[in-house]
Amino acid sequence: MADWSREDVVALVEGCEIYVLDDSAALVPLPEWLLAAGAVELTQSIGERMELVHPDDRAIPGEMFLSAITAPGQVIPGEYRLLVDERWFIRSTRMVNLIGSGLLDGVLVVGVNTIESTVEDSDALASRVHGEFTPANWLVEILDERAIILEIDGMVDEIWGCPASELIGSSATRFLAPECFASAAVMWSNLMANPGAASASRQRVIRPDGTSLWIDSFLVSRPEPGGRIRVMNFINDVTEQREQQMAIEQLANEFQSLAEQVPAAIFRCDRSGTVSFHNGLWESVRPADAVAQRLHDLIHPAAHEELDAELLRLASATDADRGAHLELRGAEGAVMLSLKLRAVGQPGSDQVTFVGSIEDITSTMTLRRRANHDPLTGLMNREGLAAYLQAALAEFPEQLVIGFIDLDGFKSVNDTYDHAVGDRVLASIAERLRRAFRSDDVVARYGGDEFVVVCKVPAGTSDRMVISGLERALADPVTWDGGSWVAKASLGVARVEPDDDVADLLRRADRNMYLAKAERRLDEAAS
Repeated sequence: MADWSREDVVALVEGCEIYVLDDSAALVPLPEWLLAAGAVELTQSIGERMELVHPDDRAIPGEMFLSAITAPGQVIPGEYRLLVDERWFIRSTRMVNLIGSGLLDGVLVVGVNTIESTVEDSDALASRVHGEFTPANWLVEILDERAIILEIDGMVDEIWGCPASELIGSSATRFLAPECFASAAVMWSNLMANPGAASASRQRVIRPDGTSLWIDSFLVSRPEPGGRIRVMNFINDVTEQREQQMAIEQLANEFQSLAEQVPAAIFRCDRSGTVSFHNGLWESVRPADAVAQRLHDLIHPAAHEELDAELLRLASATDADRGAHLELRGAEGAVMLSLKLRAVGQPGSDQVTFVGSIEDITSTMTLRRRANHDPLTGLMNREGLAAYLQAALAEFPEQLVIGFIDLDGFKSVNDTYDHAVGDRVLASIAERLRRAFRSDDVVARYGGDEFVVVCKVPAGTSDRMVISGLERALADPVTWDGGSWVAKASLGVARVEPDDDVADLLRRADRNMYLAKAERRLDEAAS
C-alpha cells in the first residue's frame, strides 16, 4: 500500500463531497479532522446513491469500488452521470482504499459534480444522455465461504422481491435458475482458490413470486484474519437492458436476413471508406484472393481520388443532395462497378456514415457501348452522339463547336475494290481522326462515310482547330495490300445559336458541309 498522511487526505478531499465505505460497502462515520478539511459529508447509503446513477453508467461505481478493494492505497478515478435536482451532472469521482492505513478504516470516496454549461436547459442536457432515466436497481451482499449471505444492502425488495431480513443466513444461490448452477459453481471455486480474485457474470434468477430477472454480478474475494474468506457481491438488475439488447439483436438479425435478399452487394462504411457491415453478395464484387475491408479495396486506384471527393462532398451535403451514383472501374481494371451511396447522420459531423450498394455492370456497360458505338470503327454512333450533344448543350453551349465530315469519292473504293476493303478504309480513317484530335474531343461515325467531330474550345476561338485536325488525319494516303487511296473530305463547321437543339446544330453543320463541297466542285470545275 502507498503511504498516506493526513495532509495527503486533506488535500484530496478539499472542497469535495465525501463518504467512506467499509469493505462491505456500508457507510463508516467520518473523523472530525476530515470534516474540518472543508469537505461535505454525504450520508446516503450506496443503494440510495446508485438510484441516481444513469443506467448506462451504473457499472462504473461498482467497478471502481472493486478496483479500490483489490488495490489498497491507489487512487481509482472515474466519471459517471448523476441526477441531482432533476439535472444531469458528470460526477468526477476518486476512490482510495485506506483500510489498515491508520487514517481511515474504509474506502474513501471523493466526488464533485461538473456540468458543461449552467445555462443549458434540461432538453439540451437530456439529448446528451442516451435513454430515459430510471433508477438503478443495485444491491450489495457479503458472503462467507459457503456463499451464505452475511450482510445485504441496497434495493433488496426491488430485486429479490422479499425483505433483507429473510435473506440473511440463506444461500446466495437460492434464486439462481437451474441452467446457471454449473457456471456459478465454477466461478465460486475460482474465487475460493484465489483470494483477492474478482469475477463477473450475467445470470437468470427466479424470484419467490416466480418471475424471472437477469442480473449482473461483480464479485471479489478477500482473505480475512483467521484464514476466512469473504466475498463481496455487487448485483445489478439488467433485465430491461437485456431486453433492449435482445430487441436490438433481433432487429440486427432481421436486417441481416433482409439484406441477404437484396440482389446487390449492400454495405455500410465510415468517412474513410472502412466497411462495418455488408451482405453476402459483397463477396461477388470483391477481387479474387483479396481482403476488402474498405470500399476503396473494390475500386481501381486511379478512381480513388474521385471516390474520396464524393465521400467528402456527401458528408457535408444537406438532405436534398445526400445521394450519389458513380460508375467506376473495379480494382482489377477489367470490370465496371455501379456504386450508389447515401450519407446518414448530421451533415459535417465526424459521425456521418454511408450506406449503399455496389454492382458489377460490366455486361451492362458492354451492351450500352454496343448500343452507342459503331461496331466497325469503335467510334460513337449516331445515337451516342445525340446523347453526348444533348448533355454538352446543357453544360457548355458557348464553347461547343462541331465539324461534319463527308469523305469525297469514297464510293469509288467500294466500286473499284470491294466492301471489305471499303470497311478497312473507314476503320483506318476513324483511327486517324481519333488520333488527330484531343483525348477529350469526341469523334463519331454518323453513318456511311460521314463523321462528326465535337470539340470544347474557349468562346471566340476560330474554326481552325477543327480544320487542322481533319488535315492531319487525311495527310497520308490510306494503304492496304494491293492498293491505296488518297482521302479527301468536305467539312462543315457549326456553333450553337440561340434556341438550338441537337437536330438544329447537326442540320446546320451538315448544310455547311454541303455548301463547302459544292464550292470546291465549282473551284475544281473552274480550274
